[in-house]
Parts: sequence; structure tokens; C-alpha cells
Amino acid sequence: MRFKFLALSCGLAALLAGCGNDNGPEGSVDLTEQQTAALTTALVSNGALGTEAAAFAPFALSQLQSAGSFAGYDAVGVQVNYTVSAGGNTQSGVLSSIIGWQGLNASAQTVDKIITASQFSTGGTFPSTVTGDFATSGTTGTYYDRTTASNYLAGTGNFNVTSTDFTGDTKNCNESSGGVTVTCSYTTGTMTGSFGFTADRANGSGPATFEQTTTNFELPAIRVTITVSE
Repeated sequence: MRFKFLALSCGLAALLAGCGNDNGPEGSVDLTEQQTAALTTALVSNGALGTEAAAFAPFALSQLQSAGSFAGYDAVGVQVNYTVSAGGNTQSGVLSSIIGWQGLNASAQTVDKIITASQFSTGGTFPSTVTGDFATSGTTGTYYDRTTASNYLAGTGNFNVTSTDFTGDTKNCNESSGGVTVTCSYTTGTMTGSFGFTADRANGSGPATFEQTTTNFELPAIRVTITVSE
């Protein structure tokens, strides 16, 4: 039943892709609707996001209008508190992620490099701080290099969110289609912290390992609360 939840959620990303936000968080890089669509397509198609992030991050990203940066990457922060009910079962969780990219080609819907760090927990409320270890369950770090078609998964390192500030107006993003009812809202703000990891290659022809040195970030971010029922 877990896979049914995820399939329903991924379909949600397409369903709500047109629910744009004219008041996205301000950052150093403006994002057009075409760019966010291309970015979400690239993130999902190459498996750069973990299972939980892949289900909801694309929808969250579709609401953003700008990005910040760290270590040569354009980047954003995402927090999602979700509940999905289908087939008499309910799954819920809280996701905190940062997503960075280089070489976004909106027309081709490709990205040259992607780096992510995510922390997932079941149930609960949005955390104002996160302390995650990539060696333990619930914290995931990934790196993708299109040149060598290589994906890497972090095995050591840390992901820390030291503060969050989501004081923007709350926006409604409710939607219903095809027997799926979505109740959701979001607000924009910032996420601040640091991350770094050493990752092993899972596939592709690149080097056997990839290392991201400890990097500080302060990013435009979006926080989404969403309930999906079938």
C-alpha cells in the first residue's frame, strides 16, 4: 500500500503544477514556471530525491518563484507535512529538504548536477531545527552528475537546519480531480543551516565516491501542509 500512497502523491504534483505562487520567497535567482517544471522533471526522472521527497517536493517546488545559492549551486529549501489516505490506510510524515542544482536547461528539461539533503520523520509537526546523520535511517543525501549519468548516496556526514523563518502569508492550494481531494496550504520563508557528506556511487560511470565539504546555507524556502484523500 506504501507504493499506492506514493503514486497518488506523485500524481498530485502534476495535478497542482498550475497552482502558481505570485509571492514566492525572494532570492538571488528568479525562477520561471518553465524552469520549475523542468527542475521537477529532472529531479524525479534521475532519482535524485529519496522516496518521500520524490512524492511531495515537486509540488512544493512548483510554488517557488526564486532561489538562493550555496557553493556554486542554485538552491531552495522545502518543508512538507503530509497526510495521505487511500484504500482505508493513512500515511503521514514530515519532510525537510534542501535542493541544489547547476546547469538547468528549461527547454530540454535537464540539469547538469543536483545535490540534496533531506530529513524525514513520521507524523509530528514542522521542526524549527533539524539534526540528521546520513549514516542513520531517516536522513538522506544525494548527488547526481548528468555528464557520467551517475547517482551517489551519502553514507557519512550531517544535515543540520539551525533555524527557520516562515512568516509570510498563508496561501490556499486546495484542489480536487479524478476522485482525489487535496486540502493544502503553504507559506514561504527561509531555512538556515549546514550540510556535508561523503557519498558512494550507486550507478553510472563517474568516480567511486563524491565528497561535499561542510557547507553553510541560508535559502528561500517553502513550507507546505497537505492532506490527500482518495
